[in-house]
Amino acid sequence: MFNIKNGKVGSLNNVSLVYFNSQQADVFNYITNKENYKFIRYTPSIFSNIDNRFLIFETPHEVIGQEFDNVVAYMGPRFYYDDEGLLKARNTDGNPYDFLGMFYQTVTRARKRLEIVIIDNPTVFKTLSNILK
Repeated sequence: MFNIKNGKVGSLNNVSLVYFNSQQADVFNYITNKENYKFIRYTPSIFSNIDNRFLIFETPHEVIGQEFDNVVAYMGPRFYYDDEGLLKARNTDGNPYDFLGMFYQTVTRARKRLEIVIIDNPTVFKTLSNILK
């Protein structure tokens, strides 16, 4: 997932993808109703405009060293693949935290199942769908 030069991974029964066009309400409702999964949000900057409802969830900085059976991670529009096939993330809005690093920390917390929620990023969704087939 972090380097797609190698092509298809194959069918992974323990990794799933979900896509949303909208960001706030639909995603919040989905993740709060997802039973037996740990949702980990990104650590915001003090300048970030974050929906306060998401503050109930822990960040990668708060769960370092912990593992959970099932994890929900998310990728928004700031994620992309460069010309070399490497996953990248734009750090915007003055946030000093590395979004790609936080994503890595999130996905590596999963012991059994990983679900990746992709928000408003059809290109990354299509790419990941193709390598997981």
